[in-house]
Amino acid sequence: MLEVLKGLQAHSEEYQSVPFWSWNDRLDKDILVQQIEWMKEQGIGGFFMHARGGLRTPYLSEEWMQCADTCVEKAKQQGMQAWMYDENGWPSGFAGGKLLEEEENRDAHITYKIGEYDDSAWLSYSLSGEKLQRVTEHTPDVCLNLYLNISPSTADILNGEVVDKFLVETHEKYAQRYGEKLPECFAGFFTDEPQYYRWGVAYTRVMPEEFRRRYGEDVFDSLGLLFVEKEGYRTFRYRYWYTMQQLMLHSFGKKIYNWCEAHNIQFTGHYVEESDLKGQMSCCAGVMPFYKYLHMPGIDWLGRAVGNKLATRQIASVAQQYGKKHVLTETYGCCGWDVTPAELKKIGDFQYVGGVNRTCHHLIPYTEHGQRKRDYPSHFSGINPWINDYFKEFNDYFTRLGYLLANSKELVRIGMLHPMRSAYFDYKDLDVVPGNGLEKLEKAFYKQLDMFAADQIPYHLLDETLLEEDGFVKGDKIGCGLCQYDYLVIPSCYTMGSHTEKLIRQYIENGGKVLLLADKPAYLEGEPFAYPYLTSNITYDELKQAVPYKLLEAVDGVHSVLRKSEKGEFLFVQNYSEETKTVRYRLQEGYSAFERWDLDAMSCRIIST
Repeated sequence: MLEVLKGLQAHSEEYQSVPFWSWNDRLDKDILVQQIEWMKEQGIGGFFMHARGGLRTPYLSEEWMQCADTCVEKAKQQGMQAWMYDENGWPSGFAGGKLLEEEENRDAHITYKIGEYDDSAWLSYSLSGEKLQRVTEHTPDVCLNLYLNISPSTADILNGEVVDKFLVETHEKYAQRYGEKLPECFAGFFTDEPQYYRWGVAYTRVMPEEFRRRYGEDVFDSLGLLFVEKEGYRTFRYRYWYTMQQLMLHSFGKKIYNWCEAHNIQFTGHYVEESDLKGQMSCCAGVMPFYKYLHMPGIDWLGRAVGNKLATRQIASVAQQYGKKHVLTETYGCCGWDVTPAELKKIGDFQYVGGVNRTCHHLIPYTEHGQRKRDYPSHFSGINPWINDYFKEFNDYFTRLGYLLANSKELVRIGMLHPMRSAYFDYKDLDVVPGNGLEKLEKAFYKQLDMFAADQIPYHLLDETLLEEDGFVKGDKIGCGLCQYDYLVIPSCYTMGSHTEKLIRQYIENGGKVLLLADKPAYLEGEPFAYPYLTSNITYDELKQAVPYKLLEAVDGVHSVLRKSEKGEFLFVQNYSEETKTVRYRLQEGYSAFERWDLDAMSCRIIST
């Protein structure tokens, strides 16, 4: 295997990093060319031309386009990939402010007050009785008053017509300029943190029509159930947030993916708040389906903390289920100027063990003067002392590692149902109410993920929306897309969708092996449901025996992955703790000798026979 790595050309841009190149001042073509040459010397394979704070060249102007022309041509000469960031700032979708000029294009969100009936409220409901009753005139009852708020700064990407306008103002401008040569000039577009309104309870003007189409009901009759627990609130919240996810998935994610497909270029980037359930609820009601509609799916990794495995498990699962060769991380933002190279390597390795295989550094700045040096560092520029001497070595390491991972597959026999839809029941806003169902769900789920991590048990997460699109049962296997699993694990959850329930029922009837980590769910799409057939038929210890390699004793702060390539299998292990660790594994029969590889020195030595 190491011989294969030695044959990797260091200039192979397919595996090299592709950083955010922050265009944050008046741009000069000569300086742009010089910086591309510098990136090439540092072992970098491409760049995202990223309009960012401090930009003085008018966004999407002829001057901007000429700068892009220059960079595209230079990238071709250097054998590098030129990518275009799709916005002037973030979150993607407002076309540099152009779409915000018309209120109908803006995001909306709902706030509420409980008290007397308010004539100025958008909607009002009486709180007397077990059911929520909509009222349109003064009543002596205590009322729930809702208020519709329009965002001044973000666009409604759940509305397909707004997204069409966004494409016209951004992607189509490049398509018109470059014509049939567009895929020769650009590798693709990066989308950054697209989301529905995340600082409150999101709403979209297209919801009433879509809700009636799906459920035959007037959403305004029940909208107050997003804020109070009256009769039927679970069913309504399940339907509301599922509809919000579907609107965003099809109006934004799938629409832009299809546009890129039609123009023979790639769609990449990341969504936002991927690392926990409440964050996903505040942005997209479940991020995993969106990865299907990215040619190179990506995550965001902010700060120095490592340990959370949900973000990488989600994206690695979808990547393997849909044959996505490259998985991107925008990483090192918010690490600070004093972060060390060793810390950066640990952050990168942690994500690469989890399934990422390509780095987008945050960031390489066009200039650092003034406030620009405070733009969420770490920055990778010459004013950072270690960069001039060691940056290429740093990048070459991750190029080799990315090559090894991109050309291999994780060996996984276990599928774990993702409890995202159970979070629909108790979400009200960005702050989780202490002790409520969402906090309990998150704590239970993370504890279960930590248990699997401590025992280094490999698994893929099964998203219910993707199961609707591509889930299947084949004999006593259950699967999604290109992957099938011998075991199904159901973590803490309250509900699931009807399609998921049918798949699981069929799987169990066919003799499938199931492990419940908690009580079985009690609802189906928010309605009470008994699941009479659902019970564990294997134990956790039996599940551990299915792992092709075994940790002989639990060790905190170490994780690993076993992967298989055409040239053989390899175990990738990282100690991400601050202490020296001794870890012992027992591998399955058939291994006669083991080597330890040094990807920096490109050497190996026998360590066990």
